[in-house]
Amino acid sequence: MTGDDGEDLLYGGAGNDSQDGGQGRDFLYGEADNDSMRGGSDDDTLYGHAGDDELYGDDGNDSLVGGAGADYQDGGAGDDTVSYYNSPEAIYMHLQPGRGLGGDAEGDVVRNVENIEGSEHSDTLIGDNGANVLSGLGGDDIIDGKAGSDSLLGGRGNDYLDGRQDNDFLLGNEGKDSIQGRSGDDTLDGGDGEDILDGSSGDDSILGGGGNDRISAGSHNDRVWGEAGNDLIDAGAGNDYIEGGTENDTLYGHSGDDTLLGGQQNDLLVAHTGNDLLHGGQGQDTLYADKDNNVLFGGRDDDYLYSGAGSDTFMLGVGFGVEYIYNFDHSKDNFGFIGDLRFDQLTFSPGENEFVSDTLIHYALSGELLAVLKGSPSFFQPDLPQIPPIPQINLPVSTPQTDRPNNGNANGNSNRPNPQTETNSLPNLPEIEIPIAIASLETEDLSETVSPTVTPTDPASTPTVEPTAEPTTPAEPTPTPVAEMPDPEPEANLPESEVVETPSPSPSQPAVEENPSTPSGEAIAETPTISQPESFPGMPSTQTPEPVTETPGETVILPLEDPTPVTPPPAERPSSPQEGSEPIAETPVEPPVEEPIAETPVEPPVEEPIAETPVEPPVEEPQPEPQPEPPVEEPQPEPQPEPDPPVNLTGGSGEDNFTGGSGDDSLSGNSGSDRLSGEAGNDLLIGDTGDDTIAGGDGDDTLTGGNNNDRLDGDAGRDFLDGGANNDTLTGGWGDDTLIGGQGKDWFVLSPDMGTDAIVDFTVNGGTRDTLVLTEGLTYEALAIAQMGENTAIRIAETDELLAVLNGVDASAIDASVFTIL
Repeated sequence: MTGDDGEDLLYGGAGNDSQDGGQGRDFLYGEADNDSMRGGSDDDTLYGHAGDDELYGDDGNDSLVGGAGADYQDGGAGDDTVSYYNSPEAIYMHLQPGRGLGGDAEGDVVRNVENIEGSEHSDTLIGDNGANVLSGLGGDDIIDGKAGSDSLLGGRGNDYLDGRQDNDFLLGNEGKDSIQGRSGDDTLDGGDGEDILDGSSGDDSILGGGGNDRISAGSHNDRVWGEAGNDLIDAGAGNDYIEGGTENDTLYGHSGDDTLLGGQQNDLLVAHTGNDLLHGGQGQDTLYADKDNNVLFGGRDDDYLYSGAGSDTFMLGVGFGVEYIYNFDHSKDNFGFIGDLRFDQLTFSPGENEFVSDTLIHYALSGELLAVLKGSPSFFQPDLPQIPPIPQINLPVSTPQTDRPNNGNANGNSNRPNPQTETNSLPNLPEIEIPIAIASLETEDLSETVSPTVTPTDPASTPTVEPTAEPTTPAEPTPTPVAEMPDPEPEANLPESEVVETPSPSPSQPAVEENPSTPSGEAIAETPTISQPESFPGMPSTQTPEPVTETPGETVILPLEDPTPVTPPPAERPSSPQEGSEPIAETPVEPPVEEPIAETPVEPPVEEPIAETPVEPPVEEPQPEPQPEPPVEEPQPEPQPEPDPPVNLTGGSGEDNFTGGSGDDSLSGNSGSDRLSGEAGNDLLIGDTGDDTIAGGDGDDTLTGGNNNDRLDGDAGRDFLDGGANNDTLTGGWGDDTLIGGQGKDWFVLSPDMGTDAIVDFTVNGGTRDTLVLTEGLTYEALAIAQMGENTAIRIAETDELLAVLNGVDASAIDASVFTIL
């Protein structure tokens, strides 16, 4: 059967048919038996159906659907796709050798094909060294792009996407996905669900999407948006831009000069290393400086700011809430000012009652309390020193595009625009200048005064503040650890003239508004320039102003907030389980274990079916019943106990012993030989330096040993263990776990009836040879060791239980010498 020059529709029917579409966009359908089809020129669709068919796409961007049978499919010229969308079982297809396994791919050979469309089952799709589009559709898929600028689309299900080399686009879509960009400037998008995203190397753009995501930006200069959900984001190395998003996020600066923006709820921001800019955004935020020079601004609502070892600048403004500032050092730390606020408009006074050891900073024109210097009872009177020349300061702003397509194009590149980094303001948006002054309290040397160009919601209005009759001093509640901070109280209505700054360059939130309404509109950019202020104070004054007192029985008002008190964190950086919080370091990507699959997708033989990954439902904490009321006294209902809040602890230089609760905790030992126990919940545990002992407990935990010789035990759940440097001992525990020994001679403990461990970096030869430790009566003679694709599978011969998969290890290299028995 031969078509003409137009668009032809050719049906073969029963028998061995030969079809040629000729010119035009043709549809060829082979039906039963062994058919031969040629698409000819243009973009054709060839459907072999049953039988061992030969499909030749020829010129154009063709779609080849071999159907059942061992088919030969040659795309010819153009960007061609093989599709298994109708396969009754999961398929395995690797473009580099061009051979398939399972379902409709069983026995297939493909040539000159760039793209793969999987089935509704749990498929394994592996590209080649070109630019590929690999789409998983339904099921828990494993998709590996190999070299080339690829587009990997997970589709529905809990997928594992690995970009490998070059500049890739990876989209998880629905489900709990694990996405790794690796080398190249990649774009990662988790989509819906609780995802794990790792940019690895390259200047990456990462979007968490919906759900509670764990994001590690990796090395180089990255841009990250957590978007919806309670996200945990580690900036990694490089000068990064990190934005939390809409819920309660934890942002960790790591190394480099980073910009951290919390977003809309109660966030935790930690600078770590480098000269960082920390902006809490809305909500009751907690900000930690590091040993370098940082700029800290809490944003809207009452926030808690901690000075570090460097020279830090704390930004103050009218209408933003109270900043509780801890560890402020007059000899090195500075104040910065937003809007028209000047230092000579402030009053400093010692507090009483709850503020007895603090310094209160009020705005003189209205009496609004702007800040409380915790543990700093001294106060200052404005002086007017001369202002020396100062350099320019640039604050970076980045914004993602809003277009989020679900497919790439045929040449292997996504048709979704990459997020863009902007400097100065975006086009077609009005601009105003708001001066930001930075003043030192200890010396006459004034720091910077910057005027960022910002785009307000209403550019015609000018921020003003109406003075009140007399200032009032709000009461401060008793400090409690960060982990016990309550939810924010409802916001009071603000006057329309007050400035509300929200520099959030995401598509759903503007950077600065001049009224307290809900943020909306497009993102804006912010580029500070330098102006010279009128006057600033310098040396601490010896004059004593009249203290602001609190009269017993008098109503105490919290400015810009509901009168219900809020709970600040402790006055010092946390160093014990009863104090403070700090997130921890890099969040590795945990690949799924698919009978089983380690971090690198593998080529399973036919007899190894790809199992679907079960999803465990969340476990809700039971709520106890209220206690009965006393029969005689006035009824007083007893409060219901609340579930344990997440515990966020960071140790010091000693030997710390931290234990989490039932929530998703973050415990970091810092230096010293520490003991960390996550207990219940999906915990993040990092030992850092020292010989640490880390136990995950129940839940899907992430354990990182850091430096020195560590002992890591995942306990129950699907855990991720990374030993780090030196000689570590890793025990996955119950459940299918992922283990990385890191540098050094590591021991991996294997036990029966404990699940399957995917060991990512087992080293057989060389000076850092690793060891497999057999327990519970296991012996080397009882094992069956066999090749499984590119990996080695270790089973118990009698029961066929799969104990471990050694990623990238040849089975011939595994003998009795790599085992020891405990």
